[in-house]
This record gives sequence, C-alpha cells and structure tokens, in this order.
Amino acid sequence: MKFVLTGSLGHIGLPLTKRLVADGHEVVVISSSEKRIPAIEKLGATAKIGNMLDEKFLTQALTGAAGAYLMTSFAHAADLGTPEQISKIVGGTYARAVKRSGVKNIVNLSSVGADQGPEVGTLHMYQNIEQMLNEVDDISLTHIRPTSMYYNLFGHIASIKQSGAIYENYSGDVFNSYVSPDDIAPVIADRLENPEFGTNVEYVASDEKTGNQLAEILGNAICKKVEWVQISDSQKLQGLTNSGIPETLATGLTQMGAAHMLNSFYHDYKENRPILGKTKLTDFAQNEFLTAYNK
Repeated sequence: MKFVLTGSLGHIGLPLTKRLVADGHEVVVISSSEKRIPAIEKLGATAKIGNMLDEKFLTQALTGAAGAYLMTSFAHAADLGTPEQISKIVGGTYARAVKRSGVKNIVNLSSVGADQGPEVGTLHMYQNIEQMLNEVDDISLTHIRPTSMYYNLFGHIASIKQSGAIYENYSGDVFNSYVSPDDIAPVIADRLENPEFGTNVEYVASDEKTGNQLAEILGNAICKKVEWVQISDSQKLQGLTNSGIPETLATGLTQMGAAHMLNSFYHDYKENRPILGKTKLTDFAQNEFLTAYNK
C-alpha cells in the first residue's frame, strides 16, 4: 500500500518510515527541505518537498494514497498568528486536502488535552484540528493522543545544571504521563495498516510518574540531586518571556502547565488508559538525557 507521511524524518517520522518500508509499503515522506532527500531515499522511501500548508501541494501529495499520517507543523506558520489561529489554518488545510484527495485512512497526531477547552493553553489547538478533521465524511480517522514527550525534558537541562532543580507551575506530587516517540511510531503504523472506519481516539504513553519521581530518575542518571520546585504562574510566564518566547505563546504554555493541577486534565486519558510502551523513563534518562546533559 502507498502511505504518505508528513513531518519529514523527525522524532516520529524516522522510526515510522523505517517500519512501513520494512513492511513492504510504498512510502512517501513530505519534507520542507530538499536537504532531507538523500536521507529519505536512503531509507527506501520517496521524498516529496513542499509546504504542508499549501493546500494544492498537500492535496496532490495525498491523492492516490491508501492512507496518510498528519502532524502539526509550524515550519511555514510562524507569521500566521497565535497558536490558536494557526491551528485553525492547519486544521482547515488538512481537512480540505483530505476531502479533495480522496484518501480514506487518516492517522492524525494530536495530544493529551485535546478533549478539553482553552483552559489547557496551547494544547487546545489540537482540539481545533481534531474537530475540523472530524467533519470529513466517509473516512477512517484515528486521532493519536500522545502524552508528554520525553524529548521535552531536555528543556530542563539548563536549570538542572544551574541550580539542581526543575521549575514548573504545578506540584511535584501531581500525576503525569510521558511517552517516547519510539513507542508512538508502531501505533501509528498499526493504524495505517489496519484502519477502523469512523472517528477513533487512542492515547499513547510509555511511563507514568509524578514530578518528584521524575526529578529523582533524572538525578540518578546524571549522579546529581535534582529537585522539583513548584513556582507560581506569574514566575513561569516571566521565565518564558525572559527567554525570548512571544507573550501569547508563553501565556499558553503557562496555562498548559497550570492545567496539570486540574482533575480533568488526565480524566479522559485514565478512562481510556493505554498499555504502556516499552521505553521507560529510566531508559531515556540513562541514555538520551544523560548524553544531552553531558554535552
């Protein structure tokens, strides 16, 4: 079968491409950079270079495919508005391209929190995209909702080195769920190869820990005491804006952090809890995190 993948050879795209090629499928990988062509072709896939927000390009790329994997990309959207505005542009473009191309099986990379409203900050954009794709009739549509990506933890390296602490605007006792991209790719591949008609939602996670447990795991990996320190929303916002993040995005990220304190944040996830993947936080901490920390 022919599958079209967006997201180039990123954290999920690389293992997903490898899996689908190994399974004998014709794989087309959309990338915005011609520099990616050799790497894509080396994997046995075909590269298609263009702007995913170019509706005509995306429609042509999807035409004739048995299925497609869609993910949100801001590569060409930096000047198109706030995350909320951008998500509506992305969702509308994707929905129209899917409908006009005739592709019947879509796997959409969404996020935990997509079932909720603006109170989850930047994560609300995934609800907008889901809703727009839901309006496309007569397709198999699966929204994959991963939890917090392991690689986001690299963002704490600076504060750990400076003060031995992870600073977040929610308590270290709060439950959290994390996921490795290596555990997401097989789920996406399975849904592309075995579509289920209608609209479906599936969570993907690798491990579940509180903030305090996370700090201990990372600390053990780098042989340094690491503490989880709860800060106020205003301190979180100020820290983000001081680092150069635009205020609108910083506000959304602050809201996203604060939403972890709400019982509703993980309610739907817990009601539809997935089987946890094989890549645990200790694995990530002792390998990728330790390597990045030592750099």
